[in-house]
Amino acid sequence: MRQRLKAWLAPIILATGLTPAMATGAGAAESKSAGKSALEAYFAFDDGKSISVSNIGSYGAALLGGVRFAKDSDGNPQSLALDGRSGSAVVADAKGLRVTESFTLSAWVILGDARRLQVIVAKDRPLRPHTTNYSLTVRDGRLQIETTFAANRVDVADMKNGAAVCNVPAMTCILRSAKPVDLNRWRHVAAVWDATSGLMRLYVDGRPDATVRYSFNGKAPALRTSSAALRIGARNREGAGAWLAGRIDAVCLWRRPLSGSEIKEVIQGGCQYDTSTGDGFADGAAGDRKPAQSARKGDEKPADKS
Repeated sequence: MRQRLKAWLAPIILATGLTPAMATGAGAAESKSAGKSALEAYFAFDDGKSISVSNIGSYGAALLGGVRFAKDSDGNPQSLALDGRSGSAVVADAKGLRVTESFTLSAWVILGDARRLQVIVAKDRPLRPHTTNYSLTVRDGRLQIETTFAANRVDVADMKNGAAVCNVPAMTCILRSAKPVDLNRWRHVAAVWDATSGLMRLYVDGRPDATVRYSFNGKAPALRTSSAALRIGARNREGAGAWLAGRIDAVCLWRRPLSGSEIKEVIQGGCQYDTSTGDGFADGAAGDRKPAQSARKGDEKPADKS
């Protein structure tokens, strides 16, 4: 993906400690740990094809309904545009996508009206009661990570910013960001679950946003997996699609908890996996950074619903 450093990146550089050289790719070769040996799936959406690469094979994403590839000013595909009514990308269930331990889920997104519930990526059960292996969503402008635990009770503690609630009887727990996020321009969002410590974290543009500790009988509860498809831009439940209206890019799933510094590395260095390098990044390439944007006015807005 063609990288173009825009003015919007300045606050991220200040907030995350990235230098301008790092943000433009200089020094990326010295910083390659973020995807190390655990990147399970990577959906780039920048080659005009519904292809994902992973370290154990390939996951094909079927594009359904009102969805298309958005292009940059040079006419190159660079993200997925969804209409908010019927568009999504669906990936068939696979063992590698069923997370039982730690994970990190991240994506670049840009939305218009973020007040209603919209799904970035979800692997949820299409039947009631609603359960989900993992679902990264937006509601009332706030980023959310939903997970269902295989436990009779989940205790919530060590809350830092945001809010968390666990619904019964399904034991689906939701961690919400501390405040609404301006999603009318490209944002990098991430959720991290540490199955050892029981900590769930949300990040926006590389900055820690909300943290909570989940426990059951003094230990981190086990995640409930799902045999449902992984869906980008919508839920699996019919009639409750929560369709995403906007654009999405670089959806990545790691089977380990990335640290805060590694999240920053993903922003500046991408999360593309190349098994030949053994370090999580394509050899000699900086990876998939922030989606390219045209300098034309209005290009940062989500695709319309026509």
